[in-house]
Amino acid sequence: MAIVTGLLFSTLIFLIQLRHQVRVDPATKAARNEPDRANIDNGFFSAAYAIVVGVVIIIGLILQGMLAPAVAWPWARVASNWLIYALFAHFLMTMWLCVVRLWRMYEVFGLNKP
Repeated sequence: MAIVTGLLFSTLIFLIQLRHQVRVDPATKAARNEPDRANIDNGFFSAAYAIVVGVVIIIGLILQGMLAPAVAWPWARVASNWLIYALFAHFLMTMWLCVVRLWRMYEVFGLNKP
């Protein structure tokens, strides 16, 4: 989990660089339509949100491991497990959205497909 969240930081840096390049370069700015430029922004926000969700999951796992012996109620452990499972499923869906957006950016800006 921590490795994937760390790799998302490199994706975020790539998206920052791509946003800057598309906004500054007049040829790229004129050649691309607005939905493709908006896709860069949405991909950036999706990657940033996935990083936040990943960090929350990591903190939750650490807290759960630290507090597990001290919790006397078994339902609290089960509830925290299901919360972490739900966050992980949400993280996977957010990652899938990032991959779809990155693929579209690759098609438009890398392969020059319309």
